[in-house]
Amino acid sequence: MNPLVAANPDILHYICETGDGRQSFRSRLFVRWFINYAGRDAYVMQTAEVQEGKNRNFAALIVQKSNPRLKEILAEFDETISILTDKPE
Repeated sequence: MNPLVAANPDILHYICETGDGRQSFRSRLFVRWFINYAGRDAYVMQTAEVQEGKNRNFAALIVQKSNPRLKEILAEFDETISILTDKPE
């Protein structure tokens, strides 16, 4: 096992702050950090963008591939994003 990888099933979920309109920049920065992380092969990063009126919101989920509930966690994230994206007007 890679010593850089934590041995716990924790999940990181983040939403980029929108107050200054730089959420797209923040999202790209997080993705770049993840890509450059030496232990990234042990994790799955799933990103999403949700349009809310004039604002674009960016969220991501990072979870270890070894998490026993990985498929369930990713499916729940996708379902939540789908609900937020396809909500009735």
